[in-house]
Amino acid sequence: MAFYNKLTRLLPLCLASWSIPALAGAGWTDSVMIATISQQPSQIDGTFVALNLNVTTNPSGCSASNGFYLQVVDDRTKRLFATLLAAQIAGQPIKVFVTGTCGLWGYAQIDAILTGQ
Repeated sequence: MAFYNKLTRLLPLCLASWSIPALAGAGWTDSVMIATISQQPSQIDGTFVALNLNVTTNPSGCSASNGFYLQVVDDRTKRLFATLLAAQIAGQPIKVFVTGTCGLWGYAQIDAILTGQ
């Protein structure tokens, strides 16, 4: 019974410690020029667009601090992709909103864009 009591106290701590690295923050990056945009081969759940931005502020906490991605799966994300391309062509700085989700290559998922900031 004593072992069971210790186990029931220890198990939540173990589970919490395993999930801590997966937690990341959501928020806006600082304003920067787009370094690169790369449209990757189509995935089952849409087109994967990778970005490199030389940011100094990235609240995501993902391992690739300058890497970001967008899953293009619907009309809204198609507009976000078009906005990224337009900003790059116009030479406009952007801010991106990261969701806190870290994906492929440790890149942070983006969900919104501010241009001309």
